[in-house]
Amino acid sequence: FVTEHQENLLQEKRNNVWRRISQIYSGPSSPVSKPSPVSKPPCTPQKINKKIKKQILVQREKDDLDAMIVETKLSRWTIDKNTSLPIQYITAYDLNCETFFEFKIEVKESLIPNAGFGAFLTFLGGRKLSKESKRKAKEWLQNIDICIPETMNSIHAILPDGERGVAVTLSGEKLHHELFTDIYLPLTRMPLEAMMPNGEDVNVRLAGSSLHMDECATSGNGIGILGRFQESDFVADDDIMFCSYFHGCGLIDIGRYGPFVKADRKTELQFEFKDFLFGGEPSTWMYTVDENLCDSVQSIDITDNLTGEPHTQARSHIPMYVNEIGHNLSLQPSILSFEVDDRTIHYFLHICDPIRKDETIELLVDYNEEYEHIRERKGYGKANIVDGLKDDANQAARYARRSTSRKSIENFVLFMSFHEINELMKFLR
Repeated sequence: FVTEHQENLLQEKRNNVWRRISQIYSGPSSPVSKPSPVSKPPCTPQKINKKIKKQILVQREKDDLDAMIVETKLSRWTIDKNTSLPIQYITAYDLNCETFFEFKIEVKESLIPNAGFGAFLTFLGGRKLSKESKRKAKEWLQNIDICIPETMNSIHAILPDGERGVAVTLSGEKLHHELFTDIYLPLTRMPLEAMMPNGEDVNVRLAGSSLHMDECATSGNGIGILGRFQESDFVADDDIMFCSYFHGCGLIDIGRYGPFVKADRKTELQFEFKDFLFGGEPSTWMYTVDENLCDSVQSIDITDNLTGEPHTQARSHIPMYVNEIGHNLSLQPSILSFEVDDRTIHYFLHICDPIRKDETIELLVDYNEEYEHIRERKGYGKANIVDGLKDDANQAARYARRSTSRKSIENFVLFMSFHEINELMKFLR
C-alpha cells in the first residue's frame, strides 16, 4: 500500500533522476539554448485543461516545452529501396505516464501544389508500462539514487583552426571510479560520512552480505527509465493520443537539418558568391547560426558546391523535405527549428492538436518574413498573391532579380580586402 504522500515523493524522485540522466545523454532539458531565426507562430491547443481519456492538456507556452527523451533502441532510420527516400521511425518516452509514443515519418508527394516532396508523420500509437512492471519500478526507485562522476560528462575540444564542437571520448579501465559501473546506485552504495566525538569527519563503509539486493535487477541495458525495462513490460493502448501539450509530453527531435559535412559551413562572403553563381537556389536551403566562422557570419548551406542543389547527405535525412506554410492561413506549422550549440540546426516535432493512432499529417515549418524574398522568387509571396509580382519562371522578372544580385556582388568586390579576395579565389576554385 502506497500513501498519496509516498506516491508524490516517488514521482518527484523519478523526475529528478530522469532530469539528471537527460542532461548527460540528451543535453539540456530544453532542446536548445535559443531559437533559430525561424519564428514560432502562436498555437493554441484544443480543449485546454480538459481530460482526454486520462491524458491531460496543460496550458503552457512553446518556450516552456522540453524536449522529450527519444528511445534510441526503438528508433531507427532507413532508406526506401524503391524510392531512395528516407524513412524514420521515432519512439519518444513520457516519463510521467511511463508511456511510449511511436511515429513514422516518410517522404512522398506534398499536399501543397507545386511543392514537390513533403514529409508526412504517422502516429503509430502508444504503449504503457504494465501495472506489474510499474509496481516493480516503484519498489526499485525507493532504493536507488543517482551518482554521476565528472568523467561521464560531455567533453568538447577546439581544433587549432578554431573549429569547435569536436566530441571527445575517454577510453580505458576504471575511468569512472570502481563503484561507478552504473550511473544509478542502490542507496547502500552511496558515500556515507560520520563525525567522531572529537569532531573529525570519517568515511563509513557498510560490510556484510546481501546489502545491495536491487543490484540483481535488470542491468540497465533495456529501455524506459534508466534502461530498466524490456519491450515486454509495455502494453499497447489504442486510446493513447499525442499532443506536445499533454502532461509529460513536449517537443521531439526528428534530426539534424544541417550541417552534415565541413563544407556545409561557409562564411557570408563565400555563400553570397555561391548563391549568385547558382541563381539564388542555395539561399532556398540556407540558415545562419550564432557562431561566427573566420570572424564572419556563418551560413549553414546544405547544397552541393557543384550543382547548387541539396547534396546526397541532406537528401538522406527527413528535415530537408519539410515544406513551409507560406501565407496559407489554413496551414499550421508542426515543426520548430532550433540552433544546437549555436552551430547546428535541428528540427523538432511540435503538435498542437491531439492526434490519434494511424492519423497522418504533413509536417510544415514557418520561415517567417526573412524568407519572403525566396517566396517571391518561387511565386507564393505576398507581392505575388496581392500585386501580381512575377516569379522566376518569368524571364523578365528573373533578369531583374539577377541584375539586383549582380549589383550587390559588385559592391562586395569593391570593398573586399586582398586577404578576402585571396580566400574567395581559393573557395571558387
